[in-house]
Amino acid sequence: MPALSTDAPELSELPPVETPTPPVPTRCLSQTVVIPWRARYMNQLLRRQPTVQLALLRSLEDRSRSDELVYGMTTRPPLERVSRLFTHLADIAGVPDPSISRHTVITGPSQKDMAAALQLSTSTVENAIRTLR
Repeated sequence: MPALSTDAPELSELPPVETPTPPVPTRCLSQTVVIPWRARYMNQLLRRQPTVQLALLRSLEDRSRSDELVYGMTTRPPLERVSRLFTHLADIAGVPDPSISRHTVITGPSQKDMAAALQLSTSTVENAIRTLR
């Protein structure tokens, strides 16, 4: 049986497992309001106002399902995945083109951004867009 090392640091000497992560840069594609709110105040509000808690949970559930339909379909063909992303973006950030065509215009993410979000190569996204056109 191998001997145990006595050179190991004490448990109290080990650094914490979780290290703070830097904030992720975010670009909003539609009008967004951010209200700074301490978590403890939010928890107090939710305890006192179950209707607010239910509304928040429903909103989070809708967002989760919507995201799953777009970003969780890694086994689906790339054309379907890109199509779903365009539909999702049109729903949340699309605006009618002011010209006569009245097509929906999505401003914001590049093809490289879409490829990263869908875990596809940029050329695969480009080919899917070409097919959709």
